[in-house]
Amino acid sequence: SPFIPGFEFAGTIVEIGGGCRRLSIGDEVWGLTPPQEGGACAEFVVVSEAAVALKPLDLDWDYAAATPLGATEAMRAVMGFAPSQWPEPKLDLFDKRVLVLGASCAEGVFAVQLCAQLGADVTAIVTPPAPAQDAALLSRFGAERVEVIAPTATILQAIAQECPGGFHLV
Repeated sequence: SPFIPGFEFAGTIVEIGGGCRRLSIGDEVWGLTPPQEGGACAEFVVVSEAAVALKPLDLDWDYAAATPLGATEAMRAVMGFAPSQWPEPKLDLFDKRVLVLGASCAEGVFAVQLCAQLGADVTAIVTPPAPAQDAALLSRFGAERVEVIAPTATILQAIAQECPGGFHLV
């Protein structure tokens, strides 16, 4: 059978299996399909109960469908482990300097927020053309500084020039 792409999904449960204990028909959910399977771009998706969470009520469907992978990967990158082990952080980021590369992508936006919530001094790196609203959004999400570095620059040289003093976590 053909491969159906897509990993992130959001929708309303229309049917549940016999072993399902925490979800009900009609629940609004979001989640991830297994990476080797995909299938989230289909009209319906079948996944295990562990791959699904209740969608926050104040989150619209477009954002709900675009959030799970970016948030999960940011958590893995920052926390060093899978979200199922949350909230036991292995890193103490309080008053530490953190550099987030690609801060305007999904993973970057979540990493900025997570690090800021953990008390880090966050520097967000974006590449042009980064509209002013990217910088404003990242600042609102907790970045102390937003630096625009041209993609032609050697990233290490640009970081050393734009962000003297180094970082505890990149």
